[in-house]
Amino acid sequence: MTKDKIADALHSLVCKKAYAQITIGDITETVPVSRRTFYNYFSDKDDVVYYIIYNQFMENAFPVCKIGMGTKGLTAFFNYIEKDREFYLRLSRYEKGYLLQDALIRAYDKVTERVQEYAHPINNTEKRINPDIYKTYTHAAIAAVIVYWLHTNLKMSVEEIARDTGLMMEHAHSFVRDRYLL
Repeated sequence: MTKDKIADALHSLVCKKAYAQITIGDITETVPVSRRTFYNYFSDKDDVVYYIIYNQFMENAFPVCKIGMGTKGLTAFFNYIEKDREFYLRLSRYEKGYLLQDALIRAYDKVTERVQEYAHPINNTEKRINPDIYKTYTHAAIAAVIVYWLHTNLKMSVEEIARDTGLMMEHAHSFVRDRYLL
């Protein structure tokens, strides 16, 4: 499929040179396709990054999350990031990681749209929270943790970063603060 070939071309280019130096022309030459074909699928190269990150998350972490194994889903995705280290490290250096962080947030937003596939509802009489606040808080936090981890050159092991992220996702802020920080 042409769309995937374009994504593969950008992925390959990012692993070889700085994201800021890559042009649409570089991508279309690598595939090869015309600029018009490129724009039939994507609005710009950032759009290709969003596509890549979403597909990688869906392929590597969503299946595990879907069966109710949140921390194992995180571990699967952190493992994938570590395996594809060069791509993620280079993206994390572009604009201080904002593009990568935005791509991760957008991927998680799309996953949240499919919440019925993986959530385990509990009979709850408490007031429900606004789903947009939930998405803003959790997705930005996870994306920031990933970018932080990349900026530290993946100093923490996959197991440590997944464990810590999982604890923060599964427990209230005060629970984590009082038991694990103090």
